[in-house]
Amino acid sequence: MNVRRAVAAAIDRSALRQTRGGPAVGTVATHFIPPDTDGFEHAGGEAGPGYDFYKDPAGNVALAKEYLKKAGYKDGMYTGAPVFAVGDSLPPAKQTAEALQEQLNAIGIDLKLREVPNATMLQKFCGVPKAEVAVCPNLSWGKDFSDPQSMIDPLFNGNSIIPTGSVNTAQVDDPSVNRKLAADASITDPDRRAQAYGQLDKELTGQAYYITWLWDNQVSFNSKDVNGVQSKFNGGAWDLTFTSLK
Repeated sequence: MNVRRAVAAAIDRSALRQTRGGPAVGTVATHFIPPDTDGFEHAGGEAGPGYDFYKDPAGNVALAKEYLKKAGYKDGMYTGAPVFAVGDSLPPAKQTAEALQEQLNAIGIDLKLREVPNATMLQKFCGVPKAEVAVCPNLSWGKDFSDPQSMIDPLFNGNSIIPTGSVNTAQVDDPSVNRKLAADASITDPDRRAQAYGQLDKELTGQAYYITWLWDNQVSFNSKDVNGVQSKFNGGAWDLTFTSLK
């Protein structure tokens, strides 16, 4: 866990965002449940749960080295074998993966980065546990419906680990987490549900199974004579049921 936290501390999330276009494309993320979704404020809002390894959007190499010391690397530098990573071969994702590779070099982690087409990355590597990929820098996730469960459960539920097409790419299969996911899924009161998933978001962010770095914006354009309505249930795409001509 301390190695994962070291990685989180070392990553310059603002620089990664720059590879995608800068502040206009979204907000630097500090946990999983995104803005405009129940549970976001309960998980800490934009500021996040308060973990030191997420405090500086530009990263904190000195703090990363302290976590590596806690993990048994006495000089604060990773000295293990090269780490297998698979990224997208096309820009801007390619630039994101290569920026991460450079950032982790600062704490001694040598990413052996293989760049492949996006479909190959997902179907043959990052979604296939037996491929034994340690780092997938170009993964993304969005809610399938406007509820915090869709941002948490698929990524952390042990039942999501399957031979191919696995979305639990961190291969988290913790019985206590599985029990909490099952309990939270049964809550019907909206306020209690938001609080429960927000608390679980905090706990899981602290484990650093994944490093969240961007809540992206859905940038849409419409002409002056169109009353465009975006859907919360489809990533902000136009909701043609309610969109109309003025």
